[in-house]
Amino acid sequence: TFADAHNMSVETLMSAWLKSKEFDTKQTTLIRYREQTEWYITSKLGKYPINYLNPAVIQDWVNELHKNSPTKKNGGKPLSAKTVRNIFLNLKAALDYAVDNDLISRNPCNKVNLPRQTKQEVEAFNNEEIKNVVDYAHLRGVKIYVTMNTIVFDKELEDAYKQIDYLYKIGVDGIIIQDLAIFNYVVRN
Repeated sequence: TFADAHNMSVETLMSAWLKSKEFDTKQTTLIRYREQTEWYITSKLGKYPINYLNPAVIQDWVNELHKNSPTKKNGGKPLSAKTVRNIFLNLKAALDYAVDNDLISRNPCNKVNLPRQTKQEVEAFNNEEIKNVVDYAHLRGVKIYVTMNTIVFDKELEDAYKQIDYLYKIGVDGIIIQDLAIFNYVVRN
């Protein structure tokens, strides 16, 4: 169904793939796909024929995206591993579309290594921050439930008990717990 499929460019493929997504994709998602395609895929790979793409070419593109793609949108910082992965997945889906339509025999993305995503450390609220949140919510008629959804080791019990006492003192509306020792403490007190 595609004229001159042998020489189809990545840009033409991306356009056809995006058009195929119009009826089964949310509008906001489609806008993001179009932006990522324009900014990162067709701007770098658009002129290449799709049959030129191989894992090495795509790997170089992924590496370049991860290391050297500052944009105005992200304040000039390099793209995160997660963003690179999302952009890559658009290209991969378009090349899967090309395979499904017999434009290429296999998807060269299947042998590409993506940058590792690092887990971001989450910092718990301190007692002052918890009290501020509880006060703020209660002023607006909103209830606050605190989750202590973890198993507590014996050496951590005293600290956990103190935290529960503090939460009770500042007026949280409930505590969601998992640990049976904590549960027993709450029932007794």
